Amino acid sequence: MSFPSPLATLLVSTLDTYLAADAAAIHRCFRKGHLQPEIIQDRHLALRLQRSVNHNMARTSAVRNDYRCSIERNQSGKYCVRVQVHYPRHAWTLSVFFLAGSFDRSMKKLEEALDFLQRQEEKLWFWGVDRAEDMGFSAEFLKDAGLKLDRRNEFPRKATNVSLAPERQVPAFVLGPMRRGLAESVEVARSVVAGD
Repeated sequence: MSFPSPLATLLVSTLDTYLAADAAAIHRCFRKGHLQPEIIQDRHLALRLQRSVNHNMARTSAVRNDYRCSIERNQSGKYCVRVQVHYPRHAWTLSVFFLAGSFDRSMKKLEEALDFLQRQEEKLWFWGVDRAEDMGFSAEFLKDAGLKLDRRNEFPRKATNVSLAPERQVPAFVLGPMRRGLAESVEVARSVVAGD
């Protein structure tokens, strides 16, 4: 299969526009098999496409979602877990929180929350930033996952951090250190209260 020259030129200019608009989107297209440079007979075009893909794969693999998590006991004795995530692909930050009755339950819910925030990045950005006038929908969307928007400006200093590649499942090995860090912050808070 070979493309006539005008079509090849059109494809290159469309690709350049597409790359300029959203490098992450073209990476997803290649990863999902929507675009396949190996079927293109024009060697120059195929090489250019492949270089673009390799460049975008390298850039995308370096991108990491940064999570900050904290836990505190509120006045009613419930555990308040706050999560602040910075999504670099769209350069925005989302803050959420949830309440749980026990430390173990809060850790289970935290694992579910991180998984949700990882999988739903595009949808959260669309409703939370791109369509900011529809913030009501964003809040409802979070509520379905057991999360609430956290509108507080200050974030506790005692927090655990984790960085994850976008759209990837949360690996079990990062949850252990996070759990220990949050348990220590609860213990420190408990000992401060007991010492008063």
